[in-house]
Amino acid sequence: LLLAASSTQEPWFVLALGIMACLKGAMTVLMPQQKLKQLIDWWLMAPDIVYKSWAIFVLILGVVLMYVR
Repeated sequence: LLLAASSTQEPWFVLALGIMACLKGAMTVLMPQQKLKQLIDWWLMAPDIVYKSWAIFVLILGVVLMYVR
């Protein structure tokens, strides 16, 4: 995303997503193992509304990314 941002109609949006993805990756690597396990356990035990909401959000994000190509 960071490399492709300049070739899109809305480079600031794609760049922001790329930066957030890099921060997420760094946070996952640098997070203490116990805290990471708690986060994964929370996600696995989340109610269905969390999964459905996340799916809707990701679908909308995908549509927006296709639009700003």
